[in-house]
Amino acid sequence: MKLDQTKAFKPASSSESKGKRFANRVSEWSTQHPILAIMLVSLLAVVVNCYPVIFCGRSYVSPRSGLPMTYGWWPPLPGMKNVHAEWDHGSDTAAMLIWSVPISFVESRSLLEHGELPLWNRYSHAGETLIGQAISMLGDPLQWIVILGRGSAGAWDIKFLAAKFLFCVGFGLLILRLFGSRP
Repeated sequence: MKLDQTKAFKPASSSESKGKRFANRVSEWSTQHPILAIMLVSLLAVVVNCYPVIFCGRSYVSPRSGLPMTYGWWPPLPGMKNVHAEWDHGSDTAAMLIWSVPISFVESRSLLEHGELPLWNRYSHAGETLIGQAISMLGDPLQWIVILGRGSAGAWDIKFLAAKFLFCVGFGLLILRLFGSRP
């Protein structure tokens, strides 16, 4: 069986060579600007991962179908049709709605309206501490987004998106530091 050499070494089509040239330019640019490349890839990863929140009006702290806490359906009122809740993939959505969101309102009001540190929640159980085991996230710098946003769902979403972006950037910088190879 004889091999036809004209078919074996066929030159790449123009679209393949354009793709290779583009990939080479991207590789050269990312080698020259590794931190900016990490930031752009991180931003792309967060946008792809969080597209329902960014583009579809969804929220991490405001479920669209309600949240049954005692019963397995929503709403548990007489005369209304039972609607089963969506599966929340094992996340503790109730903790966010019962503790974190209300405490962000307490923190925001204490700091912005009364000018005092929110170390005590006077609205719960005849008062309970917000330091120690009662997590208030006051030491988290990203919590200031929520405090300045007055505890709104949009502020929480921005906080979570910023946290994801910072995690991606930090992980990318860690990989760059560990492997020391820019490409």
